Amino acid sequence: MSETSTNPPPPNPYGQMARQHWAKWRPSELSQIPDPEEFFSRLGLEAEAQIDQLAADLAGDDPGGEGYLEKVGRLRMARMTAESQVLRELILLPAEPEHPEYDQEDDELPSQYPAEAPWLPVVMTEDHPNYHDLDDDPGLRKTYLDQTSDSDSGTTSHPTT
Repeated sequence: MSETSTNPPPPNPYGQMARQHWAKWRPSELSQIPDPEEFFSRLGLEAEAQIDQLAADLAGDDPGGEGYLEKVGRLRMARMTAESQVLRELILLPAEPEHPEYDQEDDELPSQYPAEAPWLPVVMTEDHPNYHDLDDDPGLRKTYLDQTSDSDSGTTSHPTT
């Protein structure tokens, strides 16, 4: 066997993020890790697995009658929520107490804000009171729907910039 076959794979993006974060905020702890390449490779894989599992749990089963865009929104929100939680727990740990920018309040956040908050992402439907709040946002403009509704009235819609 060659020497390269025993080396761990390079860290995935989560492992790389952890290494950069720890280099800045946890340098003493980082210096005590015997094999940082293997450690961050394993940590990144563990974070990725936990994010995938938590996102699937948060997203739940497909509700009947859910449209494509509603499903995409539900799955993205579940993924972002899972990623946020796992990053806080495994990757973006608070600064070590010896760090010059250490803030003791950072250590208290988990007790004030439980990471396992009992909520699920909300899918807004047209009957939601805030559904039309962002209608004028050009980044969220529904040009297809605008064009089809305008074609019914005989006019053509052109998105404004």
